[in-house]
Amino acid sequence: MTAKAKGARTAETPFEPGQFRIQDQIVSLPVWVRDASVMFASFLVPTRAAKAVIGNARVELAEVFPGRAMASVAAIEYRENDLGRYNELAIAFVVRLGGGRALPFIGLTLDSMRGNIGTYIHRLPVTTEFSRDAGRAIWGLPKTVEKITIREEAGQHIATLTSGDDHVLTLKVGSGGKRTFHEAPLVALATLDGVLRKTPFSASGSGLGFRLGGAELTLGQHPIADELRFLGLPRRAMMSGSVAKMSARYDAAEGCDRRCPPPSGTARRTARDRAGARRRVPPAAARRDTRGGVLGAAPRGRQGGRARRAPLRDGAHPRADAGDPDRRGEHPRDQRPRQRPRRVPPELRPAGARADRQRAPRR
Repeated sequence: MTAKAKGARTAETPFEPGQFRIQDQIVSLPVWVRDASVMFASFLVPTRAAKAVIGNARVELAEVFPGRAMASVAAIEYRENDLGRYNELAIAFVVRLGGGRALPFIGLTLDSMRGNIGTYIHRLPVTTEFSRDAGRAIWGLPKTVEKITIREEAGQHIATLTSGDDHVLTLKVGSGGKRTFHEAPLVALATLDGVLRKTPFSASGSGLGFRLGGAELTLGQHPIADELRFLGLPRRAMMSGSVAKMSARYDAAEGCDRRCPPPSGTARRTARDRAGARRRVPPAAARRDTRGGVLGAAPRGRQGGRARRAPLRDGAHPRADAGDPDRRGEHPRDQRPRQRPRRVPPELRPAGARADRQRAPRR
């Protein structure tokens, strides 16, 4: 074997830690995107149909409403990028990270606050072979080479995907926006050759325009278009938007054996928040009263259907320490002294009462 053959590297083999050789070029991580524009549209689709399209049981879709997931079509024009200049079109789904129970209606909001939301990339055609090879080798993205045109016309961003001579889809989204969003950590999932991978990245941008609806999707005759028809598209978009200038940073991908957990920093921050919430509730030992009892302790008995708490100090009123946070119980009503049961009047007693308790009427 020659020296050249010994030193050869495939696209999937790191040249050095954090470096990859792609078509005789060295790509170092992280990969930076310095200037790009984005347009997107999101649609509500049946969860069952989306699961059938994805075909990966390890991916858990995030439901906006019970039985309804979110699918997005996005087109990106990379103008200044470590991988060169190219166009990209993504078909993706919003997914949950880390498993756990999903709550209806508010579950998506809660998962977003906890950092448990990611994006699953289902289709990702690009316009250059170098971007395709780098995306597949470094991040395990399902990139293919197709023809993608992105232009602005009459106040609209228009993206068209063509495969060979077949028209796949055309997406039109309104342009314009003045909002700015700061750098935010995100997660992308993808499956390539049966391996599920997670890629952490961050993005920021300016010129963000966001609106309800505001998109038009036209489908052609192609297997990708047939997948979108199976999801019930085209239909009215739930929301759409565009970003005039976006910058991003892409880090190394990580393999997921079962389900991909949230980013490590997010997981640590969430655990720290939960621990802080627990610390804000003082333990029973810290709430020990000088009267010799523990406020809020387990009930010692039951009287009249109520739980009895620790005894009160002699002559103390149940509400005397209600304003003291160190002596506050669950409720002052649970600290009342034990009361004698009420006597039942004779006329209200059952007919089977004992005869010795019945008195004869006076004459």
